[in-house]
Amino acid sequence: EATTPMNLVRLPTLFEDGCHTCPAGDVCPGDPSSPCGCVKTGPDRFACHECHLICRARRGDPTGTYDEDFSRRLAEGSWFDDVTLDHTGVDLPLPPLILCRVRSLPESLAGRLSAVGFDLKDLLTKADQEGNVTEAGLTTGLSLRERVRAGPEAELVAVLNGDDDRLEGFWGMDRTAFLMSLRGQGFRLVTGPTFSVYDDEPASHRTVMMMRHLQIVREAHALGLIVAPTLYWRGDYDIATWAEWLNANPSVRYVSRDFSRTKQDGPFEEQFAPFLSLLQRVGRPLHALVQGVGAARAANVLARLGGVGCTGSVVTASPIVMGNRGSALVLQLGRLKEVRDSETPHPLLAERNVLALMAHLVGEREAEAVWAARA
Repeated sequence: EATTPMNLVRLPTLFEDGCHTCPAGDVCPGDPSSPCGCVKTGPDRFACHECHLICRARRGDPTGTYDEDFSRRLAEGSWFDDVTLDHTGVDLPLPPLILCRVRSLPESLAGRLSAVGFDLKDLLTKADQEGNVTEAGLTTGLSLRERVRAGPEAELVAVLNGDDDRLEGFWGMDRTAFLMSLRGQGFRLVTGPTFSVYDDEPASHRTVMMMRHLQIVREAHALGLIVAPTLYWRGDYDIATWAEWLNANPSVRYVSRDFSRTKQDGPFEEQFAPFLSLLQRVGRPLHALVQGVGAARAANVLARLGGVGCTGSVVTASPIVMGNRGSALVLQLGRLKEVRDSETPHPLLAERNVLALMAHLVGEREAEAVWAARA
């Protein structure tokens, strides 16, 4: 009888040396990807210079020994025990809605926003995996506040999210100079960067990405910035570690989370439910900067944060992006829906979408006050 070929993955056991001898043993609880060697099976096996994955077999040079480059990558990062944050006395006036990509809004509206968000696409216009930043928004003639025409009192928020190339570029650049430039431009609050921790990558890679996040949190705090660490994880081990760390740093008030890769309701809920559980487990009011939830989901997200005793700010460009592609936000049965509008000019659509979302989140009166201030 014919059988279907199977690719068998060997799981670690109590007798598996891969985890016990790994230099990341203190920060990794073990994983079925052990011993986290090269995942390539073809002619590109051990072509480390062409591969972004940081595995234990990675070599810094052709004569490198096993673990040499992996150990160096571990040493570049930090772990929870190395990081302390202090938000004592910090009380930022963060609204429920923080808009990004506001350059296409009329100045009369952009100038009335109490907070404006910038992600790595705004801050590092071009960057490659080698860390070569060919254009940085921070080095242009106009300040970022002037470029987006934000008011002098608007809170500027650096959300260090971006695609993998920009994140690699950010890691490889002079981060101290970059973070000091943020301070010089008037930024006070930054979020921890979201280096990817995908389940289909070796645990060695995910561990290094977590350590990079914590290292930059540590660096930004040391330079005087208010840092909202991004609460993301490789699994239950990290969720428990985040809870312990937040309880060991009781003044921390601001945290962050990016849900950009969970567009559908099912995958989103799989990530958002444990996020809420983690906040509830900490047991004190926190303010969460939430990205990647879009306009339609924003009100529900803020309501559920309130249900666990926390507040939040939805950081998004979605109402502006929708307007720029010819879609209107319309309230239907208590929920915002995206409806195609081929007649209204795109800039006006974007403006109306912003006010519609603002009214949905903070109430008609406050939204009308912003609208009236346009004149």
